[in-house]
Amino acid sequence: MDYNAPKMKLLRKNLRNNGTSAEATLWNALKCRQIDGFKWRRQYSVGSYILDFYCVEARLGIELDGSPHFTPDGMEKDFLRRLGAFLLQKRNLTTRNYVFLAIYFL
Repeated sequence: MDYNAPKMKLLRKNLRNNGTSAEATLWNALKCRQIDGFKWRRQYSVGSYILDFYCVEARLGIELDGSPHFTPDGMEKDFLRRLGAFLLQKRNLTTRNYVFLAIYFL
């Protein structure tokens, strides 16, 4: 299993540089170990999937907004759960709710 595979580096960088305002707001709350000392990574690849945020220690992935994350078959969600990660996927919530949910599930 590839984690942050070099072949996906440019795509991850592009996603970081062109993120949504919700991602930027949540990143401000997660970066620099502000939540219980957990280190969060932004646009982190696991296999062929790129998570918006991932905490290795907590094995918690967060996906914000975007219809590609809400496919009917839920392939990426099932793939990540098989790896033992808990994936929080929510849409149509305010960024403030995202911060609350991220803290709650830790």
